[in-house]
Amino acid sequence: MINLIIKDGLGNQMFQYAYARFLQERYRAEGIEEELAINSYFIKNTRFNDNDYREMSIQHLALHPKVRFQSLEEQKNSMRHFKRSILLSTPITDLFNWRIRNIKPSGKEKFLQRAKKGVYYTFFPYTNFGAPLAACTHKYVFGFFQDHRNFEEVNSLIKKELLVKNLPNEKNQHMITEINKVNAVCLHIRRGDYLNPRWKNLQICNFEYYNNAINEVLNRIDNPVFFVFSNSESDLEWIKENYHFEDFDKKREIKLIYVNLNNPDYEELRLMYNCKHFIISNSTFSWWGAYLSSYSKKIVIAPERWNLAVENDDSIYLNDWIKIKTK
Repeated sequence: MINLIIKDGLGNQMFQYAYARFLQERYRAEGIEEELAINSYFIKNTRFNDNDYREMSIQHLALHPKVRFQSLEEQKNSMRHFKRSILLSTPITDLFNWRIRNIKPSGKEKFLQRAKKGVYYTFFPYTNFGAPLAACTHKYVFGFFQDHRNFEEVNSLIKKELLVKNLPNEKNQHMITEINKVNAVCLHIRRGDYLNPRWKNLQICNFEYYNNAINEVLNRIDNPVFFVFSNSESDLEWIKENYHFEDFDKKREIKLIYVNLNNPDYEELRLMYNCKHFIISNSTFSWWGAYLSSYSKKIVIAPERWNLAVENDDSIYLNDWIKIKTK
């Protein structure tokens, strides 16, 4: 059985699921049917002062039939076995450096050592270390896996399974209808906990980035309509008051629709992936909105950097995305 320990927001949950599903398919290709069981204990019982409150939302997506959610008792047992498996799969010197000197056993070589013993645990987000098979009965997936190459071999499955499974309510269906009528551009302005000084490394997408990106869209698309998404109603109000976008050519109208439906995250995601084109922030949430869009001629504009604390964050981008300077 593959135990997927969910953490962080919906965008991160989707990357974790996508990797775990690829792993499940890897085993299936070898004639081994592995159940994928999702454990929500960590996300429900872990709080970080510098982050917005997170909830598990992945259950609202059209997951594979051989995926299930663990009971509370099973979650607790799974977490105990996971911690024990970490100890057994990590050399003593690495454990000492990790626990005493705060040097994490990261990198491909150490990941593969753990993975061969059934522990698929990454410490940093932008990793693509493969999915070696393990002979043990219980496998554990915990980490970020923010690289589309982690699941590229099964991307057609992933793009189906990560769509919202239930029908939209009336107000959201109306918005989808409006989005489908026009050359809709999803404009995602991430605020919320990104404003916290703790996350200075993620404070990348400023007004200039969004203004330049809007003009890039105006140069490429006829009569675009920008559907603006953000974290909350107050964030949208702040954007209205402080972000006054302008056409550099002084002759084209910038049509903005602020999406304020008090939606849960998965409903916002559905509205986003119904758009044709995208201006994303350095957020996994808008990353998935762009990735899941089925429009064949979509244009995706992204900031040229994703995380200033990481020397090489290139793997988060798809090759055909257009990078725009930020600062």
